[in-house]
Amino acid sequence: MITSLINWTASQVLALDPEVQAELAALAGKIIKVEWVGLDLALYMQPTLTGLQCATSSEREADAIISGTPIALAAMGISQKWTFIPKPSGVSIQGDAELVHQLTSLMKKFRIDWDELIAKALGDRVAQHVGSQFRAATDYGADVSARLQISAVEYLQEELRLLPPQEEVADFMGDVDELRNRVERLMAFAADK
Repeated sequence: MITSLINWTASQVLALDPEVQAELAALAGKIIKVEWVGLDLALYMQPTLTGLQCATSSEREADAIISGTPIALAAMGISQKWTFIPKPSGVSIQGDAELVHQLTSLMKKFRIDWDELIAKALGDRVAQHVGSQFRAATDYGADVSARLQISAVEYLQEELRLLPPQEEVADFMGDVDELRNRVERLMAFAADK
């Protein structure tokens, strides 16, 4: 029952972005299993030529398995949107990691043409007005998000001194590389003697 609802919703939503739907078709036949640890629940997702098919079981073995607690899986989704949030621990990927990367990249590219949807329901003039207001709000939200990210990083670096500045990290990594090269030369010299 729940998978029927998920499949119907996925087909309706994917129809709103034909580009992503076409790229998803390139992954047709692959199976991704998502396991919610602690809930003893798994969902098998299979891209098809027309969308995404979901099921609670599969006759075939999954090409990739993503497993984690519900909180860790949710945090993974959030960390992809907010770059200053660290990648969560507690999520594991087994099998074809490239497949998971391709799927998440497609989901990031997914865009709904709200103007077209509103125009179909309410007309072009209303769609134009609502669309411009929505874009203004989205731009404002992106600006606030960028400022918040910069402020959070500055606070962690300057006030709390929990994170070093990028320049210090780059200098440290350069020093590590130089030390590694010197040790390798020393070991090569010692091996010759």
